[in-house]
Amino acid sequence: MKNTRGGLLLFAVSAVALVGFLGCATPQAPAAAAGPGVTCIQGVVSYLNPITSAIVPYPFAAVSAWRHGKDQGLAETKADKEGKYCIEVPAGSHTLDLRVWGLELFEGNNYVCEGSANNIDLGSMIGRCGSGNCLKVDIRVECKERAERRRGF
Repeated sequence: MKNTRGGLLLFAVSAVALVGFLGCATPQAPAAAAGPGVTCIQGVVSYLNPITSAIVPYPFAAVSAWRHGKDQGLAETKADKEGKYCIEVPAGSHTLDLRVWGLELFEGNNYVCEGSANNIDLGSMIGRCGSGNCLKVDIRVECKERAERRRGF
């Protein structure tokens, strides 16, 4: 009996220590950002197809928001399969740029696709994606064939 109780006591102490250790190691949810909230911007990313010259949605394009005139990233999102995106940025009276950059393959050739919408004034809008109160900004992207660089030896 004595060994059983000692074993149970050791097990109970070990279990409590393990729970305490795991509880400390579990990442905590980040605190909500202080300030006036967020503004959402939504739209469609499209490009001029370099082969057919048709303007088509740019599926799964990465859209990033940057504070205008500064190299300060604010947020990033991906467009859906129809090129539609919605991004949430810190609200406030500042301007920002939306940038899109990607590599695509058209008829076996590599293309660099990039575009932006610059100096977007957020005004006093406040809203989250899906709220119906988002600033509307479409982004047109241009795709240029990537020139292969070869080094001479």
